[in-house]
Amino acid sequence: MIDAERVLATNRAGWNHVAPRFHGGTALPEYGPLAPTEDELGLLDATPDLRALELGCGSGHSLRYLAERGARELWGIDLSPVQIAFSEETLRPFAPRVRLFESPMEVDPGVPFNHFDLVFSRLACRWRHWWKRLSMRPP
Repeated sequence: MIDAERVLATNRAGWNHVAPRFHGGTALPEYGPLAPTEDELGLLDATPDLRALELGCGSGHSLRYLAERGARELWGIDLSPVQIAFSEETLRPFAPRVRLFESPMEVDPGVPFNHFDLVFSRLACRWRHWWKRLSMRPP
């Protein structure tokens, strides 16, 4: 049987270790190696006044990309305290609009229901539980 706490601890330790290596390197407007960029695709053209939540926000650079285009609220969740510290640094100029949570995505860190215009993930979309949970109304 898989020990969920052990898996989370291993994942957290791994991201804490490699966070400096990925600092800003995997963020919007890039979608990945050899992929068209956001500037080419225009998937997020209507970002002014958005309330955005990024699952696995890493260093906060994708949220900064949205902030620079006028996003109203920037929310981020990441398992790694090192990544959250990087996000805080990256998003400091936008501080009044930022809410960050150091949390595994399986635990509700206090994210409101039916609040976001955009929920996205660059690296953590495999966590289907959150996609389902965020689309449900509160009990």
